[in-house]
Amino acid sequence: MRWLFSLTACVILLVPPLSARAGDSARDPVRLIPAQVELVAKLNRPRDLLETLTKHEAVKGLMKLEFLSGYFDGTNSRRFLQLVTYLEKQLGHDREDLLDRLAGRGAAFGLELNEGKPKVLLVLGARDEKTLAKFLDLTRGLIDQELERQEQHVKFTRGERSGCVFWHIGKEVFLAQLGADLVVTNKEKLLHDAIDIHKGNDSASISKLASFEASQKHRPDQSLVWLWLDLQRVRAIPSVKTVFDSLTPDPQILVLVGGLFDVVKRSDYVCASISQDGPSFHARIALPQGREGMSKAAVMFLPDDRNGSLPMLQPPRAISCTSYYLDLGKFWDHRREILNAKQADNLEGIEKKSAPFLGGVKIGTLLKQAGKYHRIVYAEQDKSPYKIKPATPIGAFALVLDMRDPAFAKSMNSILRGAALVGGIQFGLRLVEEKQGEHTLVTYYFPEDKRFDADVNNIRFNFCPCFTHVGDQFVISSTLELGRDLIDLLEKENRGDTSPATSRTHIYAKGVADNVRKAEGALLTQFVLSQGLSAKSARQQVRDLADLVERLGQLQFGLEYGANDFRFDIRWLMERK
Repeated sequence: MRWLFSLTACVILLVPPLSARAGDSARDPVRLIPAQVELVAKLNRPRDLLETLTKHEAVKGLMKLEFLSGYFDGTNSRRFLQLVTYLEKQLGHDREDLLDRLAGRGAAFGLELNEGKPKVLLVLGARDEKTLAKFLDLTRGLIDQELERQEQHVKFTRGERSGCVFWHIGKEVFLAQLGADLVVTNKEKLLHDAIDIHKGNDSASISKLASFEASQKHRPDQSLVWLWLDLQRVRAIPSVKTVFDSLTPDPQILVLVGGLFDVVKRSDYVCASISQDGPSFHARIALPQGREGMSKAAVMFLPDDRNGSLPMLQPPRAISCTSYYLDLGKFWDHRREILNAKQADNLEGIEKKSAPFLGGVKIGTLLKQAGKYHRIVYAEQDKSPYKIKPATPIGAFALVLDMRDPAFAKSMNSILRGAALVGGIQFGLRLVEEKQGEHTLVTYYFPEDKRFDADVNNIRFNFCPCFTHVGDQFVISSTLELGRDLIDLLEKENRGDTSPATSRTHIYAKGVADNVRKAEGALLTQFVLSQGLSAKSARQQVRDLADLVERLGQLQFGLEYGANDFRFDIRWLMERK
């Protein structure tokens, strides 16, 4: 079977780009996928995908790294190239021309997920029927030879349905040329259905399914690849249905994924696509349900206006920033409508028990004093106030909270000072109030002259926690250095630069590269031991890796709830040369 999969991969990965022309849409390979499948995917522009995999700056940079290049120069790669050369010689065309003839109209994939073994169907759209017929004959011959060499005593057998010839090996592999399309599947019924569609039974095609047609707006023609999943039928699969019926998020899970959970439960399908713009890429996952019809939990996930999240914070040496909307005050006000009775009772019980530990401040009061915008920042540390260095360096991180009521800062001040007092008794924490402009940072330091047997690696010396507030923003930071940087940013930021996305995360390549450089010692040891590199070569590999990472730009994630749709966008923005 390895020959079959190698030949299929050859066709899929090396096809040239599609060119728009009249009649192509009617000959879309997707039309031959039967309606009973739950998942459909299509490579619209396989050649562009291939060129990305071989010519993109990031890939070329990786190929230059000695510790990775070996993975791309193994036995399987050499066999694959030998197979491509053999096909070129036997079919009389160079690889680009040959592959255009064999799969120039794209590749479509269908998967039937019902209980039991998954059923797979692949359709390759050729531009040259005669070359496709020769390729099919050649493929059958190669597979028969391989099976004979393995002494399996089986070979392709001829079959026929509605005047169309197909070939199969037992009940596991089926091949058929239907006009200019090559169909490969592991289920005879899927092949029969594809033949029926080819012979004119269009109603049996996935392209006629209502939810598939409705998803067209989420499947852009210019994308490299797209995917569609029938959620309605997947939820009807007994094992999946049991999970959905029993899955009622507890308060913690509800806070994290409640909005998405609500949308998935109400959507008929989900679509995904990947598009390219120069060296940058955009991936999108979309569902056809949004704000309208959402449960009462929406009051804590969705703003009343388009201000979904505050601007991103990018201090020096930033690795990532997450900005999101979460109105826990409204969650508290509507807890009896969002949670079931038992969950609400438990939450109120926790409030009563926790009040003495929160300086008399009730959880409900605290949540309603807090605002609805939150930001989490992670950055590489530059300077440490400690002489003792931790065995495992940990970056700095901070939480920046929006405040509805200035009393929130006073409440948090009391709570954090109380917690630090307990920590001071146990760990000897030293409190220092330090000024940054007009703002006071309440900071805590670990003593360097006191030993802690539970922390043999000195992890505590990664931290000098502090807190302060800047206007209506409350800052809790793991280090004084990051706390100071955030004060400067918050004083200058344009709060009007909001986004409709209710959750965003940006990852900065420069910060990641700085982290790689800081970890050079550990990576150097790993490369020497695992790859057998010399110390000089390993050091150069680490530096080359850091330089490559720094050129990768930004990776951005965003969630946005429209009135009748949901979008999760992933953007890799790589700087152009």
